[in-house]
Amino acid sequence: MRDNETKVEHVVVPGTFDPVTLGHLDVILRARRLFPRVTVAVAASANKRGHGPVFSLDERAEMIREALAGEG
Repeated sequence: MRDNETKVEHVVVPGTFDPVTLGHLDVILRARRLFPRVTVAVAASANKRGHGPVFSLDERAEMIREALAGEG
């Protein structure tokens, strides 16, 4: 790293994750390999494409936790 570069220590991966997909998980896992701290921000989805969310905010957060549980 050069003297004038800033090292990124924390990134946020935002999304509605309704539902969480393999693509979402791939992005999260790649971020975890690149940065020391990764926060997955599950956003409330108000009215996406004319309909409300399929899963509740809590359900989406739990799906992500479960999917990442074995990924250390």
